[in-house]
Amino acid sequence: AVELYNLRDDIGERNSLAASNPAMRDELLGDLLAWFKATDARLPTERNSDYVPGSARPAKKKKK
Repeated sequence: AVELYNLRDDIGERNSLAASNPAMRDELLGDLLAWFKATDARLPTERNSDYVPGSARPAKKKKK
């Protein structure tokens, strides 16, 4: 399902605007699909079996 968020007002991505704004959704999806075609990019079709949720290392603290 295509989702659309206003990150300025909904940084937590809790309220998808895809259904209430189909014109914007379709325009952005068209741009994305055109970019995939132009760059020969591919979406993953299988889960990464090496991925372990929560296993990412914490960000390093910045030096003062």
